[in-house]
Amino acid sequence: MDGIRRRWRSEGLADGTIRTRLLHLRAALSYAERETWIESSPYIQLPKQGDPRTRYLSKDEFMKLYSA
Repeated sequence: MDGIRRRWRSEGLADGTIRTRLLHLRAALSYAERETWIESSPYIQLPKQGDPRTRYLSKDEFMKLYSA
């Protein structure tokens, strides 16, 4: 699992994107375990959750949004 994380990071993906992908994988494996398609799902360590982004609209963006 560390290999895929390293590859994704080398491709420029942020930890948040990697975390989301691994969460989806974890959910799929848990489902497969519940359906008895696999005996047990492996533990998948996730990167820490990052700080949320704050972005403000520019005046031009606000005017376009407001006029729409």
